Amino acid sequence: MSSVSLKTVRSLVNIGSALRTFKKSTIEELAAVDHHLAETLNWVDQRVRHWQKEEQLKQRQIDNLRTELRGLQARATARTDRLARTKVAEQTRVLEDVLRQQRVVSEKLRKAVLWKERLMRAKVEFDKEENRFKNTLLNHTHKAQSRLGILISKYQAIYHYRLSPHSTGSLETGAEFDRQALNPSTLASEGQHGALFQRAKQAFKLRTPDDSNAPSYIKGWILQEKNSFAKRGYIRNPPGFQVGHRVKGIDDPARFAWENADMNEYRGGKFRR
Repeated sequence: MSSVSLKTVRSLVNIGSALRTFKKSTIEELAAVDHHLAETLNWVDQRVRHWQKEEQLKQRQIDNLRTELRGLQARATARTDRLARTKVAEQTRVLEDVLRQQRVVSEKLRKAVLWKERLMRAKVEFDKEENRFKNTLLNHTHKAQSRLGILISKYQAIYHYRLSPHSTGSLETGAEFDRQALNPSTLASEGQHGALFQRAKQAFKLRTPDDSNAPSYIKGWILQEKNSFAKRGYIRNPPGFQVGHRVKGIDDPARFAWENADMNEYRGGKFRR
């Protein structure tokens, strides 16, 4: 494969990273919008509670003023208090002033409640549409990631289908893999890969050209790498591919498979193979 095609494969693989970055950034932006909406609704709710308390306060003042006014009116009628009529007039003016204040508070409360109801209805519709968008984003991003893996494979096939088998040099295709040849000290700790994994992976790569299920472009790459083994001392993975476990944790070449590297990274650490 030419250096130009290798560069292009890396560019195609980078598209997968760009898709993941786009998805993550979009979800974060939506979360910021949700937070802002929640703050707005919380502020409106506080306004409603504030004007409700103000209205209740004004109503208590009105009740007290009316009680006092009835007492003054009774004394004025009985003429037991010479200043009762003057006090009745003053109390009436105070009561009318508090009633005007209550009407202002009630109007503000009405507007706040109406605003809250409208916001909540709009928020419900927004949440529905946001969920539809998120589902579309996640589903289509996942599908795009999968299609990208196929696209990379098809692109690699363009450069591999003309390759013909070469001599294996110092390597043998049917190299034996002996699990018993490694003692426990060479094994990795839990969650890591040790010498057993590396040897099993090398054996799997050597068997690939004889695997009828392996794609031709991967076979061509491995044959080409085997010719250069003496120079580098190891076999590189085909661009965009990794050796992964069919069954996680079992380091045996018979249990390995070629996987799209970008898709494997996309699984996340918990499910990566």
